Amino acid sequence: MAKSWKHTEVTIESETVVVLRSGASPLRAWCEGCEAASVMPTPDAAASIAGMTTQALYARAEAGLIHFTELPGGALLLCSASLGRNQT
Repeated sequence: MAKSWKHTEVTIESETVVVLRSGASPLRAWCEGCEAASVMPTPDAAASIAGMTTQALYARAEAGLIHFTELPGGALLLCSASLGRNQT
């Protein structure tokens, strides 16, 4: 009696959804570039949202492609409206 072998192939597809939550509501601040109030995440949070590195975001901010504001203590906040326009 000859053995017969059966080949089974399994393909798994997955998606990753990033949900950032904090105890407080998102920080909204005035964006000089947009001349409107905008949600202003930190560079780390913006990098997670945009799917890029913080170094890439800093480079885009220095090039004027992403609006930002610097707080008195030196912390940087990025304009989410301008971030959304620069996803290329």
